[in-house]
Amino acid sequence: MIVIGNKNLVASGTRDAWERAGIELQGPVLPPAFEMRLVHAAHGVLIDATEDANLMFRISEQLEAASVPFLFVVMEQQGPERTGSYVLGSKPKHIKEIVEELLWQYDSGVRH
Repeated sequence: MIVIGNKNLVASGTRDAWERAGIELQGPVLPPAFEMRLVHAAHGVLIDATEDANLMFRISEQLEAASVPFLFVVMEQQGPERTGSYVLGSKPKHIKEIVEELLWQYDSGVRH
């Protein structure tokens, strides 16, 4: 799984939890450095929803055109969770929600 965002997006505990779930998180890749060749073997892309909107739009358009499943995510934080956001965090429910949505995108062809 490719992660696009700033270097602080993936905490070490989050990376460890995803690895325990059998999923390697690659990155984060800074948005200006993103290239489509990076996703050739990826099963999905997670994009930091707090990054520059123009860059995120350009990247999402490229992923959409190449039929690569992707999601916009927010970083896991202390305190109440935001409703409707995919959280890139260490909790099993966060991992499950993201994986299920990416798998759904594979089946349906609809990208978010």
